[in-house]
Amino acid sequence: MVVEFTDNRNLINNCDIHIMEGLKYIFIISLLKIYVLAEDPIIDTTTGTIKGSTFSVQNVDIDVFLGIPFAKPPVGNLRFKRPEPIERWSGIKETKKHVSSCIQLVDAFDHIEGADSFKVNTNISEDCLYLNIWAPTEARKSHSNLATMIWIYGGALVSGSSTLDAYDGRFLAASQKIIVASLNYRVGPFGFLSLNDERAPGNMGLLDQTLAISWIRDNIASFGGDPDKLTLFGQSAGAISVSFHVMSPISRKIFRNAIIMSGIATTDWSIRSKEGNIERAKEMAAFLKCPTENDKVMLDCFLNADANNISMGQYYNFKNITEFPFAPIIDNYFLQEKPKEIVQNKKMKKDVMIGFLKNEGSLMIVIRYPEYFAPNTNVPVNKSVAHKMMRNLIEPKQLNSLQLESISHLYGSHVDTSSETEKYRYILDQVAGDIMFKCPTINFSKEFSTYSNVYMYSFEYRPKAMPWPEWMGVIHGSDVYFAFSQLLSDEKYSPEVKFVSKMLSSYFANFSKSGNPNNGDCSDCSSEPWSKYTPESQKYLVIDEKPRMASKETSLYSICSFWSDLLPQLKEPSCPVAGESQNDWTFQLKILTVSLDRCKLYLFLCFVSRPLILSSMPWTLEILNSVNILPIRIMEGLKYILIISLLKTLVHAEDPIIETTSGKINGSTVVVQNVELDVFLGIPFAKPPVGNLRFRRPEKIERWSGIKETKEHVAACAQHVSDMFDDIPGADLWKIKADIKEDCLYLNIWAPTEARKSRSNLTTMIWIYGGGFTSGSSTMDMYDGRWLAASQNIIVASLNYRVGPFGFLSLNDERAPGNMGLLDQNLAIKWIRDNIASFGGDPDKLTLFGESAGAVSVSMHVISPMSRNLFRNAIIMSGTYNADWAINSKEGNKDRAKEMAAFLKCPTESDKQMLDCFLNADAKNMSLGQFHNLNSFLSLPFLPIIDNYFLQAKPNKALQNKAIKKDVLMGFAKNEGSLFLLTSFPQYFLFQGTVPINNSISHKLMKKVIEPVQLNPAQLDSIFYVYGSNIYSSSETKKYRYVLDQVAGDTLFKCPTIEFSREWSTHSNVYIYSFDYRSTVSPWPEWMGSPHGSDIYYVFSRALYTTKSSSEDKEVSEMMSSYFANFSKSGNPNNGDCVDCSNEPWSKFTQQSQKYFAIDKKPKMENKYTSMYSYQVDHRIFGLFKEEY
Repeated sequence: MVVEFTDNRNLINNCDIHIMEGLKYIFIISLLKIYVLAEDPIIDTTTGTIKGSTFSVQNVDIDVFLGIPFAKPPVGNLRFKRPEPIERWSGIKETKKHVSSCIQLVDAFDHIEGADSFKVNTNISEDCLYLNIWAPTEARKSHSNLATMIWIYGGALVSGSSTLDAYDGRFLAASQKIIVASLNYRVGPFGFLSLNDERAPGNMGLLDQTLAISWIRDNIASFGGDPDKLTLFGQSAGAISVSFHVMSPISRKIFRNAIIMSGIATTDWSIRSKEGNIERAKEMAAFLKCPTENDKVMLDCFLNADANNISMGQYYNFKNITEFPFAPIIDNYFLQEKPKEIVQNKKMKKDVMIGFLKNEGSLMIVIRYPEYFAPNTNVPVNKSVAHKMMRNLIEPKQLNSLQLESISHLYGSHVDTSSETEKYRYILDQVAGDIMFKCPTINFSKEFSTYSNVYMYSFEYRPKAMPWPEWMGVIHGSDVYFAFSQLLSDEKYSPEVKFVSKMLSSYFANFSKSGNPNNGDCSDCSSEPWSKYTPESQKYLVIDEKPRMASKETSLYSICSFWSDLLPQLKEPSCPVAGESQNDWTFQLKILTVSLDRCKLYLFLCFVSRPLILSSMPWTLEILNSVNILPIRIMEGLKYILIISLLKTLVHAEDPIIETTSGKINGSTVVVQNVELDVFLGIPFAKPPVGNLRFRRPEKIERWSGIKETKEHVAACAQHVSDMFDDIPGADLWKIKADIKEDCLYLNIWAPTEARKSRSNLTTMIWIYGGGFTSGSSTMDMYDGRWLAASQNIIVASLNYRVGPFGFLSLNDERAPGNMGLLDQNLAIKWIRDNIASFGGDPDKLTLFGESAGAVSVSMHVISPMSRNLFRNAIIMSGTYNADWAINSKEGNKDRAKEMAAFLKCPTESDKQMLDCFLNADAKNMSLGQFHNLNSFLSLPFLPIIDNYFLQAKPNKALQNKAIKKDVLMGFAKNEGSLFLLTSFPQYFLFQGTVPINNSISHKLMKKVIEPVQLNPAQLDSIFYVYGSNIYSSSETKKYRYVLDQVAGDTLFKCPTIEFSREWSTHSNVYIYSFDYRSTVSPWPEWMGSPHGSDIYYVFSRALYTTKSSSEDKEVSEMMSSYFANFSKSGNPNNGDCVDCSNEPWSKFTQQSQKYFAIDKKPKMENKYTSMYSYQVDHRIFGLFKEEY
């Protein structure tokens, strides 16, 4: 007990104390001794000086500080704002008792037995942001650098307080020689309301926690703690909060490890969209009689509403047990991605201890259905009632009758009771616990344990003195008492209870101190070490009076497989089923499939639309042993037939099924030159950009249930398809092989099968197609990645992105911000990075490669702060960011929009009116309308812009940013310009035949080619002289055709590439090539030489497997694809096997040597003194030529 004195320092001179009437004076010298021991601890913190108390707990002195303010009171205009740090106070602030709990509805759980232990024991107030610290006194005096455990309470984010007696940290601090801290945070709408208003941005409660953790970290050394040894621990919503801190870039660096008790942020109900929170706010507004016309007026009303009414109003029309009234959101501040994506992206490494309880669901069903399960109720629960409850529990999933029957059978088959009520009470308890806590915890751990240490437990101990009804078992939250060691100091508890409490608190403290629960003193711990959880072993500790390790062989893991793999595939019966009645489906639903070595057992049921083939599940053999009979009426006139066929499948041809961040996908297997490849075509990576999303930035695809078949191309993005090249031999390779539509955001992957099976961590090359930002598709046969993947033992991916106005329209309206096509690419690259490990790839070994507009796109990803950290290196083929044709101003794009509006008969008075019309226009008409009045040479309709989001700097400035380091391999074809002469001036440049071109015509065409530069006759003559002086031909047409080809190629592609390389090579490795090879079987006219895009055929290795290819074609293809693959794998094209490569190494391009690699049948290095460099007509030279020259 602490003895407190009020300014009694003169006691040493006046020791007379009147004890009681009848006694005179007694001198108590020992009192002075107690005073010295119990002197109030005073500590100077970053926010001011505080005074606490000292308590003795089992002969250990503990400094206790309660109610330390860490933030400004969130009142008035700060009610829904992010927390602000407390200002420093003067004097000494007394922190000896709890101050308040955050505003909440305190009688929400009054009907629940034992709820008193969860009730707040202080005033309820909005001024509630305080924290508490319990620290061994000796630690402060000796600067012991102890570990600190920081507690975050649960309460469904609507209730709770650090002031609860259950969370008193003195016992844990004393028994484990550790510092314990706890904190308050805002709950309900005060902590999680989110509107389109900076005064209520969302996640305020999580940011309250962050600010408190930061305060503790900044000050814990003064209490005897080590700021680098902080462990967060929390239960239920507190556990979800802890896991959010593990994931948040704002929080995860300010603590060392985490203990997560019965809750995880990856559950569907732990997070909500901003729109979902707004809908809930409108319900609350209806209760409060607040206007809902817009967020501002609604929030103005909330700011003036009574706090207690707000607490009540959050529950208005709210009935879903598996959601919070107001939940955390992705706010791009505290939380930047969905939790599941963060975990799968492996963005954080943090040791965690994580667990759940045996009967997590029992408390949930009492809360949700008190009329059936509250104490002293005896209302029967039959199958019909239970199934209704089950549907509510599993919202928003819509369960059909077959699924409900399968759940009841799976959970109820081992329940030994004649009481229907007891049976369904048990089933509902287990279902609620599994879907809300256990399975999300297991699924998180499977992924997280691939890159961090994970220790998992199941708490299964129930003491005899438990206040909750026996049927509730080991209920949600009952482990908290044991973790806080309070039971150790109470004589009423049995030795067994104290044993479990000592064991659990020791494990927690050991983990907090070292990251390993086995390190440290624990006389009551299991003799068997607590093994790490891994995806292979999936071991966890069962905490009971006889603790033991359990593994994935237990039924718990089977149950989670049932929820994720089997249940989504069960369909309603399409025919009557035999039984006691036509509607009685009580048959053994669990034997739908079983794996036997390399054989599959298929069960064909009439209500399954196709054979149901599932992955192996541990429980299937057990089930098979207990099968009686499965009577199914197949059709009228037949009796009962059970069709079980054991089919031996070709192991190599078995369809690959992969779990991705967005759901499961089922691909195909193909064999290319004896190499097996997994092929996945048409994987969706974004929401369909249709309707109001037509011109918006892409949004991530929502996770689908079941298995999505990805065996064929789905769509190409909306565009105008030209028939210009239909008659050219080989044009089929360039044709789109899918429907053209706006729902087009899909990607494709070709991966060696062995890479997936052996987790080879292969490099991945991601292809971005060209097409002038107006056309193109990943579905073209030319871009089939199987040949490159097989020949180079590499993974190849490709993607679709929106083109034309759908991808690049930009107006002064957030519904069409511009650069949507580039952001489509960015989102696809992220998806590939997040998932490529499941295909056998290494997410840190991604190479982007693209041609023409695809190459421009790649170079923009190299520059963009949103993309450049997603991949390792880049291959840029015939196109760069700094080319004049590659980018436009906002004004330029807007002018083009007005031309398109004229074609579509849309108003142009304002951007809003114009866009409203565009949103309702026919997609095909838009694809045509973008070209309206577009007559310039290679003037493209809609282009990327500097949007200060994806692109933040003009090309030349971006290239000079030496902070960006990215190795690039880049190049061009020998005759880049010829294709554009053919497409722009078809009246002169025919595919077959010749039209004469004289001096006058050539000058006219040259002016078009060089637009918008205005050339005078002197400048034109100089160009023709420089380019034509070495052409020995008596044909004017051939000479001018060659000059125009070279000028177009140099100005559009070659010179921008060299300029890019000169600047880029000062801070990164650059390799340049010129593709000079022309095949003897080229479909293009001879005058076109090696045209724009002709290198693609060789890069994708198609020539290796085409019978019409010559031996030279195959050598060039082997060389080209090997160089590209080598660069992708190592950053150096010379590293790796390449039998057909040049004996001369491919040298880096530098500003001094400016060497490049000429790829031909006899490849060789060239340097800046070759004619290719001499023919560059520098813009400065043009300025020297005057009209009178």
